[in-house]
Amino acid sequence: MNPPSFSKNRFFTFNKGLLAIAAAIFSAASAHAQIALYDTTAGTFAGSGMMPGGAAGGITRLVADKITFNSPAATSVTQVLFTLVNNNATAPTFRPRIRFWFDNAGTPGAYYNDPGNVGFSFNPLTVAAFSATTLTGGLTAGAFNVPAGVSTIWYGITFDNAGATATEAELNNIGVGIFSGAIVGGSDDAIFTTTAAGSFFGLGNPVGTLSTLAPGQNLGLGLTTILGAAPEPGSLALLLVGACSVLVRRKRQ
Repeated sequence: MNPPSFSKNRFFTFNKGLLAIAAAIFSAASAHAQIALYDTTAGTFAGSGMMPGGAAGGITRLVADKITFNSPAATSVTQVLFTLVNNNATAPTFRPRIRFWFDNAGTPGAYYNDPGNVGFSFNPLTVAAFSATTLTGGLTAGAFNVPAGVSTIWYGITFDNAGATATEAELNNIGVGIFSGAIVGGSDDAIFTTTAAGSFFGLGNPVGTLSTLAPGQNLGLGLTTILGAAPEPGSLALLLVGACSVLVRRKRQ
């Protein structure tokens, strides 16, 4: 496994009321180019986030977006991307937990299981108060496989405070950034939010409701792969690669 590499941080000043969005990576460096299967984070940040809320027992509800991508070959996903929004005046630690489902007529259906149930829980992390941060998680080869051709799946995320400092009230102010504009792959404007709080790992057909974002808006999510080379196992080391100033508004389900 390659040791994590770090790029030079770029800092920007911002006035009161403006919030920082930082691009960051949880991944070991790779000698091969990553190819985006799906990515909305290269678009325009809407300055708002979708907070699943409803925290109970130290974990929130789950929010998910239906994504479509076309893989040129059967491959493993080697990186997952997600933009986190902290609408707290504090900077508590919390854990993002991501989950995946096959599509079932426009809602999450059977739990995604290639090669087995696919889901990832990250170590506790911190996002600065009133800010948004795009993170990339490096995955071990073979942990998340996709077939050649077009796939439509649901990409979900929930937040908990296991081993972390966030209260349930603070967890309710943690969410996923909303983007518009440039997109790799496809997605409609529908967002799914579970009725209850929980992990939902391995659980098919979760109970929840659909809502709609503004036309052209999607959650800040992404999947990348390496084609023609064996992916290297990932690590969970933090790599801060940039920052900029934006206005973050709260958008609650």
